[in-house]
Amino acid sequence: MARCLLFGAVMRVRLFVVGVVCALTCVVGAGAQTHHGALRGAVRDPLGVIPGAEVTLIREGTKALRSAMTNDAGEYAFTNVPPGTYTVRVSLPGFKGEERRSLRVGTRQSLVVHFTLELGAALSLS
Repeated sequence: MARCLLFGAVMRVRLFVVGVVCALTCVVGAGAQTHHGALRGAVRDPLGVIPGAEVTLIREGTKALRSAMTNDAGEYAFTNVPPGTYTVRVSLPGFKGEERRSLRVGTRQSLVVHFTLELGAALSLS
C-alpha cells in the first residue's frame, strides 16, 4: 500500500512538472510572434557602393528616430520596425542628401529602399 501511495505521489509530481514545462513553452512561443516589420536597402553613387553613410529612419507622427550606418557593401538595415509611416534620410559629407517620405511598413513586412547619392554639397533636409 505504501508503494502505491509513493507511486501516485511520484506520478503527480511528474504530471505537474510536465504541465509547467508545457505552459512555459506556450508562453515563450507566443512571445516569439512578432508584429513588426523591417526596412533595408543599399546606398550607392554612380560609381559604386557608399560605405559609412548615415541612414536615419523617422517615424512620421511621433518623430521617433533610429540611425544606422551603411556597411562595407553600402547596405543598411532596420529590424523590429513597428508598423507605421516613415521617412528615410541618407547623408554623407561630400554628397547631396536624399530622402524618401511616406514609406508604409506593415506587420511582418520588409521594405527594400535603395538610394543613389550625387556628389555635391549637402542639402538641407528639413
